[in-house]
Amino acid sequence: MRGRACVARIAAIVLAGVMMLALRPSAVAEDQPAPAQQNGYVFGIFPYLPPLTLDHVFAPIIASLETGIGTPVHLRSTTSFTAFVEELGKDHYDLIFAHPFFYILAADQYGYVPLVRLATPLTAVFLARHDDPADSMMALKDRVLALPPELSAVSEVAQRELAAAGLTPGVNIQLRHHQAKSSCLYALALGTADACALPRFVLKQLPADQIATLKVIHETKPIPNVVIAAHPRLSEADRAKLIQTVLTWPDTAEGRQILADAGWEGFVAADDHDYDELRRWGPPAALNRRQSAAE
Repeated sequence: MRGRACVARIAAIVLAGVMMLALRPSAVAEDQPAPAQQNGYVFGIFPYLPPLTLDHVFAPIIASLETGIGTPVHLRSTTSFTAFVEELGKDHYDLIFAHPFFYILAADQYGYVPLVRLATPLTAVFLARHDDPADSMMALKDRVLALPPELSAVSEVAQRELAAAGLTPGVNIQLRHHQAKSSCLYALALGTADACALPRFVLKQLPADQIATLKVIHETKPIPNVVIAAHPRLSEADRAKLIQTVLTWPDTAEGRQILADAGWEGFVAADDHDYDELRRWGPPAALNRRQSAAE
């Protein structure tokens, strides 16, 4: 009974956090066509946050970019990673905020040019309940791992890490993908998953009482993080203005607030070669499967 009471308490904590996120207002258009050059630039954001919170984070970012470039910037997002890839292929975005694997797709297939990337590398942490005896990734053998959507960077990184360790989905570990990070945590709290893999930055966003219910049992090697990239139709002058605007955020109170609200430490200038090692991994398995199914 004590174990059930503990699980119920953890689930209640996680559910409270999910409800708080859901109460935030949203003005982000979801899965709507975003024609390029509609009196300004269209900025496509991959849906790494729930739709209800994307506008809260990006409204001040958009305002800053508009001031820096002197051109209207229109925020667009989608309800799924798959929809984001589809919109990318339809040439709907002038600017994108994308995880590294989506950036490689955008650069190699559509000619996007990197502007800036998050200075902090991207790693995935494998989380278990604090009272679970698991103390490493190998302890998940024959158990259930919750993951974000298939096309997420964390899902790709985590599955490659599992393969390198000899853990094969459907054979000696079960994978269950969820539409949101909060859903992964909720599955863990309810006990329908034994662990969940999420980006490390999520830990900074969780309340202290929820953190106390979790423990990190594994962390992947760092890779280059999320990037802001521009369609080749943007002039070099506009690209330079955008880079300058973002890189000077730490120098102003407004910019520091933007970084703090988004949970970012800052950006650095990005180079396409930053992502060459990831290119050598080959295309993400989930993206390959979806492209093959569409052919």
